[in-house]
Amino acid sequence: MKNRVFTLCLLVLIAAVVLFITGCPPVPNTLPTITKVSGPSGTISQSSSTFSWNGSDPDGTITKYEYRKDGGNWVSNGTSTSFTWSEYSEDSHTFEVMAQDNKGAYSNIISWSFEYSVGPVLLEQMIRVEGGTFMMGDTWGDGWSDELPVHEVTLAYDFEIGKYEVTFDDYDIFCEATGSSKPDDCGWGRGTRPVIYVSWRNAIAYCNWLSAKAQLPEAYDNDGKLLDGTGNVTTDITKVIGYRLPTEAEWEYAARGGTHNSTHKYSGSDDVENVAWYSANSGETTHEVGTKQPNELEIYDMSGNVGEFCSDWYGSYKGSPQTNPFGNSGIGLVNRGGDWFHSADHARISNRPLAYSQNYTSPHLGFRLCRTLESENAVPTITKVSGPSGTISQSSSTFSWNGNDPDGTITKYEYRKDGGSWVSNGTSTSYTWSGYTEDSHTFEVRAQDNEGAYSSTVSWSFVYDEGNQAPTITKVSGPSGTISQSSS
Repeated sequence: MKNRVFTLCLLVLIAAVVLFITGCPPVPNTLPTITKVSGPSGTISQSSSTFSWNGSDPDGTITKYEYRKDGGNWVSNGTSTSFTWSEYSEDSHTFEVMAQDNKGAYSNIISWSFEYSVGPVLLEQMIRVEGGTFMMGDTWGDGWSDELPVHEVTLAYDFEIGKYEVTFDDYDIFCEATGSSKPDDCGWGRGTRPVIYVSWRNAIAYCNWLSAKAQLPEAYDNDGKLLDGTGNVTTDITKVIGYRLPTEAEWEYAARGGTHNSTHKYSGSDDVENVAWYSANSGETTHEVGTKQPNELEIYDMSGNVGEFCSDWYGSYKGSPQTNPFGNSGIGLVNRGGDWFHSADHARISNRPLAYSQNYTSPHLGFRLCRTLESENAVPTITKVSGPSGTISQSSSTFSWNGNDPDGTITKYEYRKDGGSWVSNGTSTSYTWSGYTEDSHTFEVRAQDNEGAYSSTVSWSFVYDEGNQAPTITKVSGPSGTISQSSS
């Protein structure tokens, strides 16, 4: 017993000596952490952005932060938790930050992604308007004769229209980019006031410039005629893809709240004071857009502030129902909405003044953007009918399937074997694969529709084993029918 105690004490002593000589075992270092506080995202128009973050190290100190731009080299930012990036190019950008602690360990990386565009940021300033049917014209019975007869109009497509009238801020960027002269502001100021002293020609030039920036086909030719998506002259407004001015029908439908079918005399209210800058309250000047109450679609200033050019030429109404109307000839151009200079009668939704020539300008006139929305293509679908699975011994297999396209036609099917290149199968819905090797195999099929969209892929997986032949058995002899033998 004494020997055991002596041995145990000796071992403890030896362990204590070793621990004294080598020191205590190291404690693992906890990595620093870093979180985002603020910074840009999405599409921005500012040429300078500030990024900020917070950092923490639970068992030490952060000795520096490092950043990098667009995947470049890491650069020290010292212990500052913010950085301002200026003069980046018009493109998509990424900004990343990480922290380093007093033991040399790095934190996770945080990043911001954004796109810089020097043009107006219009995505959230366009309002989608769902197509529908409404009664167009003086439905209140107190307007002028050119607002009659009241007639049914159907817009059999969706479109988007500007939430606000185009402002000096927007238009001045266009002038700087194209070398055009900036219009006069009458000394009232520029900024977010609606642009004035622009002609119909100036307005459609702005539309074409914006279409080019958005990589859309231009909406107008040099004569001011509408163009379809392939560049051909058209009077079918549904074929025009680029930014343009609204048609009279689109303007009035949007002013009435679209599918809300509002009965308000002014856009958004029966009280003109709520929604419009006009002669009695404007102080004889324009006002910043969006400072009055919007209509049911959250569109501002469709009554008052400035009159707005339309794509149409001025002509008399027809009493019969109209679908997607567009006036491509007449005695002059139409403007809508009334303005700061005229009375409340001009701010009525159904009022349709004449704007005269394509080069006419006025301190009362501006414009609002519009664009036809293409209907979304429904992709084709494909389902399996028959084909091999599991382990097979046949050296040839037939695969069959069904395809469907709810809004078009399937123009071809494509297949591929074992992840190879896609091969056209025409419009045939079956294929026979022969001569594959003894191995695992995959056969895939997809469909393409008349608009070039592909379906999801269907696939078959199987193993070909030539030696896995099932045993066979045949009868030689034996009883049948009714017998009397007790042994067979």
